[in-house]
Amino acid sequence: MTIHIATPQDTRAKLIETALRHFAAHGYAGVSLRAIQRELDLNPASIHYYFGSKEALYRVVIETFIGEMTAERLRRLPTIPKDLPRVDHVRRLIEAYIGPHLEFAVSDLGNAYARLLARVSVETEGPLLKTFEAAAVPTRKLYLAELEALYPDVDRAEVGRLLAMTVAMMARRW
Repeated sequence: MTIHIATPQDTRAKLIETALRHFAAHGYAGVSLRAIQRELDLNPASIHYYFGSKEALYRVVIETFIGEMTAERLRRLPTIPKDLPRVDHVRRLIEAYIGPHLEFAVSDLGNAYARLLARVSVETEGPLLKTFEAAAVPTRKLYLAELEALYPDVDRAEVGRLLAMTVAMMARRW
């Protein structure tokens, strides 16, 4: 899976891609909007013009990349045959869930995205974490429901913990 959002004339998209790299490298608190604008040789007011604030830029970065992952995961979920043996069904569910991330992770942007996910899980709180959760949790719940149906005798919390561990593993650099 390849995500390229910037075209040579698309300043807003270039800002999103560059901001992803900066948030991944420095965390939300460590990002300098001026550094992003300097890197792109843009007017110092560019981010405020396109996004309004650092928090809004961060939200757009999260929503852009999580949105692409979500769309691909939602596309793959209904392609999994329901009549597979349980172990094959689980394998296909996991492949459909983590596949988009792993396919994207081989690119420079994908690597930055993985680092950002790791930072979100340990650094972010309040409205920034809520932005991430709002974008990621609905799709995760669909996959969780599929897994719970395959293992009805296993405690729901345990199935949820195992899926959460799988999600945490996605944030590692492969």
